[in-house]
Amino acid sequence: MNISLRKHFNVLLVLTVAMSVIKGFFAVNDLVDHPQFTLFECMSQFYTTVENASRGGWFYTFFACDLIWSAVLLRFIHRLIIKWNGVRLLPGGSLSIWRMPLALLFIAAYALDTAENIGYCVAYAQRLSNPVFLSYLLQAKLVAYGLCVLILFITAYIFHIHDRMRELGRFVASAAISLIIVTLIALILTQMDQGSTIVIHLLDERPLNLAIVFILMTFLGIILSHYPMYFESHLFSNKGPSVQWVMARKRRFLGFGVIFFNYNTKPVDGSNSFIENAPQHLSEHRANTTDLSEHLRRLLGILIHLAVMYILFFVGEACFGWRGLALGVTALAAILGLKFYLYWQRPENLETHEGYDHPRPVKLAKAYPWIMIGHIIIVALTMVLSFWLGWSRMTLLSAVLACFSGMIAFLTFRITRSTLKFVYFNVHGTASNAMWGNADPDHFNDYTGPWKGLFKLSNNLYYLFYLQNVGWATLTLVLFIVFVRPFAVWLNPLPMLLAFIVVGYSVVTLYIKHILLYKQPNQEGLSYDERFKVYNWLLPLAGIILVIWSVFATSVGNDLHIIQPTPEDPEHVMSLADYQSIAIEEQRNCVIASYGGGLKADLWNLLLFDDLQRNSNDTFLNRALCMSGVSGGGMGIANFQVLATSGKERKAAIDTVGNYNFLSIDISMAFGLDLLQELIPWRAAYPYDRSYVAMQKYAELCGLPEGKSEVSFRNLWYTEMRDHGLPPLLINTVSTNGIHGIAASVGRSGETIVPGSIDILESFDTQRPNSSLPYYGATSTCNRFPIFSPAARLKGLGHFMDGGYYDNSGLLAAYSFYNRILNKSGTDKNLMNLDSLAAKTLLTSKTDGSSFAYEPIIPVFLSISNSQSWYIHQQLEAWKIRWENEANASEIAAILQTVASIDKIPNYFAAYLDRHHTFREIAMPHYMTYDGACAVLGNTPNDPFILMNLICEHNTKIIEALQNDPDYDYDKWGIVVPPLARLLSKPAVEYQKAMISHHRETRALLDSLIMK
Repeated sequence: MNISLRKHFNVLLVLTVAMSVIKGFFAVNDLVDHPQFTLFECMSQFYTTVENASRGGWFYTFFACDLIWSAVLLRFIHRLIIKWNGVRLLPGGSLSIWRMPLALLFIAAYALDTAENIGYCVAYAQRLSNPVFLSYLLQAKLVAYGLCVLILFITAYIFHIHDRMRELGRFVASAAISLIIVTLIALILTQMDQGSTIVIHLLDERPLNLAIVFILMTFLGIILSHYPMYFESHLFSNKGPSVQWVMARKRRFLGFGVIFFNYNTKPVDGSNSFIENAPQHLSEHRANTTDLSEHLRRLLGILIHLAVMYILFFVGEACFGWRGLALGVTALAAILGLKFYLYWQRPENLETHEGYDHPRPVKLAKAYPWIMIGHIIIVALTMVLSFWLGWSRMTLLSAVLACFSGMIAFLTFRITRSTLKFVYFNVHGTASNAMWGNADPDHFNDYTGPWKGLFKLSNNLYYLFYLQNVGWATLTLVLFIVFVRPFAVWLNPLPMLLAFIVVGYSVVTLYIKHILLYKQPNQEGLSYDERFKVYNWLLPLAGIILVIWSVFATSVGNDLHIIQPTPEDPEHVMSLADYQSIAIEEQRNCVIASYGGGLKADLWNLLLFDDLQRNSNDTFLNRALCMSGVSGGGMGIANFQVLATSGKERKAAIDTVGNYNFLSIDISMAFGLDLLQELIPWRAAYPYDRSYVAMQKYAELCGLPEGKSEVSFRNLWYTEMRDHGLPPLLINTVSTNGIHGIAASVGRSGETIVPGSIDILESFDTQRPNSSLPYYGATSTCNRFPIFSPAARLKGLGHFMDGGYYDNSGLLAAYSFYNRILNKSGTDKNLMNLDSLAAKTLLTSKTDGSSFAYEPIIPVFLSISNSQSWYIHQQLEAWKIRWENEANASEIAAILQTVASIDKIPNYFAAYLDRHHTFREIAMPHYMTYDGACAVLGNTPNDPFILMNLICEHNTKIIEALQNDPDYDYDKWGIVVPPLARLLSKPAVEYQKAMISHHRETRALLDSLIMK
């Protein structure tokens, strides 16, 4: 006897979960993570790996379970096709004619699956080195399964989806904004490097931030499913009951207020007649509708919970090695949520009453307060764990559970909102008779319990008032974010992002609702004042004017992003000739270049130079010829020179910089003050953009006195850094027309460091001839990543952005400076001609009375990198990993990858310097994965197991370094690799410190540099 399809699906779901669990227990590493291993030429290594890891039992268990799972799956698909009578699509159209061929197809699929399972078990038992037959079985099985699924999809489309394509189209059109919002949130937090650190930062000892996130998630879920109703009612009003837009009489202000719609009737003559008790028709329409778009719209709100749940597990996969859990658990949660929703749509689970207008989910409505209390308790538990443990597995799992409970609470609310008035009936709330529709409130007793306030949620008008209250609270939060900077820094970027989305979506929707209200013809019974008819043309006109003004203001521009010049004393600017003499006399032979990489690069540089200076008694940089930096690397070298001269305790200051929330500053100002001031032409009201604010914070954290913040870049180095023996800085930027920009601590007007470059410190302001850029103003030009930071505008020179788009290594400027000081070509008459010396030597000098004795020394080029892809590339080169087959990539993908690459110049200079000079690279060690290595490699290696073994050995060193560091809690934090971001969590900061102090290869390299 067949069980019901519902129970059949439940059995299939349980078996699928069991298969996933068995697969998880079997996984050995990134390469051997599934019993159905498909690299058949490497089966011998596969057997050895499985045996050494004692996974043989799980190997056999998986295939034994697969025999049952495949049978249940195929039978389920077969039953669906038979139920939907899909065989009528085939020639003949008779179910009896095609029942046997269809059954044979499914039997063949199961037979091939069984043969594959037995084949794997036999191959493992017999240790078959190259079981080619498995590849043929696999291909045949996939073809058979593909045909079965194809027939299912065709059947579903013809008999279920085709007739509802119009409904699906209505849903997509009305819910487009909601779908885009959820997609953007998921992409931002999973595909951008900053996403993982935002999640870790949120869960790491920030309980109030968590509370704000869950409140905003709930509200966003409600409006994601609520606002599309207005768009659908307007866009498709001709497909169903027409609507009449109405403004509530309460809470009106200057023509604005709470707007809702009622349904009209359409007489035969086509005219619209407003019905006074239209809410009753609304109730009837919703109660009797079978519109698929209605159900899909109600389910929209769970997408935000599922998206955040996926994001949490995505981060957990990276930090704790939870392979494949993100997609699997999120899919399971979505299925459970859908089953929960469908369960309460079935008539047998609803209750009837003589006072009801139709059967209602009364039991669920009674449970709603307790479901909400349960959700609140789980959120509170997550907050406690965040405060007590910080970032940890327990905190992460609790947050996931809170997302799931929030999804169930949301679904409960959406299902029961119209039923709450019956369960929590309040005689004092019956003033609005329209909310009852065809129901009769006289049949209900007055509820006097603690939840009587839930009664009002069934009243659409009160419901909108509640949403308005939360909306005003969210707007207040946004205003605090925009205008109270300490609050913005305290706040995690995720609640900030959610708040901006809520306010933005609400403003757009409310604007459209008011336009729809005021453009409709005045009809009898319409409840808004006649004097507000002016809004019929004023609101659309305001939108048009705003667009035109925005275009005008942005085309004219203002001084918001201009870096204002500061006076410069020419006497305190060192020429290249003077510096050449110093470099020779002081034997400066170390040429330093630093890669870009956001705050990660900044912190990596600070930690490295602090370590090198401490272990060399502050003498290491006295041997440096120059320090060239790009983006975050440029910020790092500039910040360290300030730290080295400010007298501030370096370790504490570096920790503060590494843990500071610069990302929230960028977001709050990018969508706040900066955005508003872009609309002001010519002169901004507050001429300090987000880059200026960030630079001021850097100056404060690094200890630069306020009186010196406006000292020019070259003057500050001459008066402060030079006296401490620090080398000149080379800050790299690039103009928007592709010209390399340089800010150098030495060199007067006309003394070019890099051929073809622009000296951004040279004054092009004729009204202020003896002026230049302040220290952090010049430094900021290298750290202008698009969107997050605006392009720097320099008077007379144009706009400049992140120097990483020209040369992300800083090696070009460093090598050019080395050649310029060496003056090998003898073209600069102001410098000594050293062309007769060997190409690899930089002269040093010793004073002996009035004469000089020159000694050639070998320069050392030191590159400081923090890029994960660059590090993996260098490791693969060192391991001599090769591949045979050409990488499979489309022409468009290959072109885009080439255009987007910023490693072209760094690759050349690294290879050139390594060949012709002494070249050392201090790369931040990164935890590696097999898939990540293959992505950098561009293909599968010749011997995957050799690569996997090398990766495991490499990762062991990373883990040892983390375990040996007393400040890094490996057992609790897992492996938190710092991302390319402007926000780092505490574990990410401690990771970098652990790599410097305890990573064997990095430590050996640093010690060797100190000893030279």
